[in-house]
Amino acid sequence: MSGIERCAAELAATRMVERDVERLEALQERIEWHHERGELREYFETNQQIHSAIVDFARNAVLKATHDILLARVERARFFALSVHGRWDESVREHQDILAALKAGDADRAGRLLGHHVRRTGEIMATTLDGETDDAGPAKARPNMRGITRKAAP
Repeated sequence: MSGIERCAAELAATRMVERDVERLEALQERIEWHHERGELREYFETNQQIHSAIVDFARNAVLKATHDILLARVERARFFALSVHGRWDESVREHQDILAALKAGDADRAGRLLGHHVRRTGEIMATTLDGETDDAGPAKARPNMRGITRKAAP
């Protein structure tokens, strides 16, 4: 998933138009609003919209189709990782940096940042499930994952 989203960010940085930037800015404002209010589920849903939007803005049908297939497999892990102590705050900061790189049209930086952001989720999952600690400290909780399901397309 990291590689796919990295490629998407690299392409999106050079293919986005003004309305795409405006959409990402609005979504970023929304995740920060949910973060400030401690609304994890709403934050998560908006986070998924951001990741999907970046892939959409790459304007590559094969990349999009592959991402959609894999997204259903990683969605629960992404939610789980946000619930680990310190990751939510880290995620907000990473999204700010990714947006700045995309707005600047810096394909290399946008790709590196988004690739790292997604890889970090996998690292947190592996560390948490192994019961070890990471840079943010010990894993604090294993949230209830029931009810976290992919919504059907309209």
